[in-house]
Amino acid sequence: MNNNFNIFSVAGKIVQDTILKVNSLKPNSNANFQQQISANNLNNYNSTSNILADFLANVQTQNMEFAQASQYMKDILSLPQEFKDLISQLKTLSQTPQNNGQNLLNILLVQNILGNNPKEALQTMIQQMAEMARKNIDINQMKELMTVISGNIASGSNSELVKNVMLLYIPFLPISPKAENLDWEIKEQKPDKSGNIKEEIVDILISTIKYQNIRLSLSCDGLSHVDVIVNCTSDFPKKVLTDFVKMFSKENNFTVKIAYEDMKQTENKNTKQSVKIMSGLVVNSCVMLLLQGIINFVLSMDLKKEEI
Repeated sequence: MNNNFNIFSVAGKIVQDTILKVNSLKPNSNANFQQQISANNLNNYNSTSNILADFLANVQTQNMEFAQASQYMKDILSLPQEFKDLISQLKTLSQTPQNNGQNLLNILLVQNILGNNPKEALQTMIQQMAEMARKNIDINQMKELMTVISGNIASGSNSELVKNVMLLYIPFLPISPKAENLDWEIKEQKPDKSGNIKEEIVDILISTIKYQNIRLSLSCDGLSHVDVIVNCTSDFPKKVLTDFVKMFSKENNFTVKIAYEDMKQTENKNTKQSVKIMSGLVVNSCVMLLLQGIINFVLSMDLKKEEI
């Protein structure tokens, strides 16, 4: 992405988003950041949104650009800036007489939320690019984002659609036409005799640079309780993640139980971050919220230069 191009200048407006806070946050010194984010607790923060914003303010400039591109894409596609608002819309669309009140989401219904927005977004971007070209502004980044919308969101498969919309809510990963850093495998599920599709365990593989691979399994026990099993190496900051998960679940009105299993360290090291999600068509809304929260937090911890 071109460092000289501020993507918000072509959007026509600046949206209020959690990640937008990074533009006004002054990066803490290493010492102060070490004091705030430690292996002891996250009590210096009053919300998990502030935690993620502060992490993003202290990582590479490139990741700031990823966040700006995510904001722009959500804005031009008329998607909610907050992931929890997207989940709320998805939950409303997923309600049927059989599952009413069960906190279940049909993740493919994100296509209904988008509607004709991708086509309208492309028209808007063409106009913006024409204006930028008249002003001799580099439009390569806009071309790349247009390719994402036209190839992956407007006309892609169901799994590609879900994956690329999800990518907009993970500002630590780059948005690109191939979306190589994020994969979402949606299992085929057949409805039961009543026409319902049961939720399944959601598995996540997060490949990190500092902590190797972290495997997580998320399952829902009841309407608003999530069980999390984390498989990681011994040097992974377990207490920091546990504190974050507890704070996050409290903010979003569900309970959580988290357990850890040790994974053997290997000599193979990852050179880039990536995420793979495996789920069924139907996912509990609490699981979806926590899934996104954990992915962002783990990726942000991994990007910190200081040890946590």
